[in-house]
Amino acid sequence: MKRMKACCLAIAAAITLCLAGFAPRAEATIWKVTRTDDNPSNPAEGSLRHAVNNAWNNDFITFESAGMTIDLSEELSISKTLTIVGSGTVSPTTIRQTAPGKRVFSIAPGVFGPRFEYLIIRGGNAAESGGAILNRGYSLTLHRCTLDGNSAANYGGGIDNHGKLTLNIVTVKNNSASSGGGIKNRTGSSCDMYMSTITGNTPDQIVGAYTTDGHCTIGDSAGTASVAFGGIPEGVSPEPRKTSGEADVTTVENNLKKPESSLFAAVKSALAADLGGLTGDVSAGLSGMNATLYDAFAYENIRLSDTSGKGKLEVEFTASWPQNVRYYDALAE
Repeated sequence: MKRMKACCLAIAAAITLCLAGFAPRAEATIWKVTRTDDNPSNPAEGSLRHAVNNAWNNDFITFESAGMTIDLSEELSISKTLTIVGSGTVSPTTIRQTAPGKRVFSIAPGVFGPRFEYLIIRGGNAAESGGAILNRGYSLTLHRCTLDGNSAANYGGGIDNHGKLTLNIVTVKNNSASSGGGIKNRTGSSCDMYMSTITGNTPDQIVGAYTTDGHCTIGDSAGTASVAFGGIPEGVSPEPRKTSGEADVTTVENNLKKPESSLFAAVKSALAADLGGLTGDVSAGLSGMNATLYDAFAYENIRLSDTSGKGKLEVEFTASWPQNVRYYDALAE
């Protein structure tokens, strides 16, 4: 169903992370890639895979000469906090997957802060999701990179994102998947983009929520800013209209204040289940939930009361806390 209106609801919760581990080395090591070949079973010294396998957290990987093309013959998994730096904007380093049915990079669950710079990532053709990159890590940053000509059978031809993704001057183009041809942002993930271009992907550019700095191009729409919600037609950047005082919006606002309403119950149930997964049973703490509508807007001058023949109304809510965002679909009668 085409999403008619997005109404955002925010909840903040403090999360304390206790980190313990081994004492780090005094200095990071810089690993230099001197070979363009790849042997997954016995990586040769000087190859990218050898550097990734042997590096420590916070190490850097660079390349011997400008314009190198690294031909991978298997997916390359990143399970450490590494920075991989290509050879600049004039002659960037290309990381190319040559094996059928294999993505280029995967970021392991829980990995914090890997960073790719000055890379062209292409040729990934994942049998499942994440043609160029499958990001299951806590966070991933791309700076001045291009993801070009990757594909996935299911989600995220360019990137299948499950964590916190930051794109700074990045181009994602000519990728394809069943959903999220350019980028697929999963529920609970975040994607922040700065001066980036997402274009020419099939059948869509981005699926899932993201934010931009107002200097990005999404499809054919330059200057895309703020938050994007799923269901907006590809390449369309419709003008929002004020909804304050409209009957349908007022109904939603009133229902959010009534614990006996089905909408209030649906939001409370979703928040309790999700927050409970992080902090234990919080349903009791939500018993006095005071949900308020802080932003309401509609696209293409379509009212929430327009059911489009579906017989139901769809409203999207957001609950957020530091470095995490959740999205919920609720039905309002």
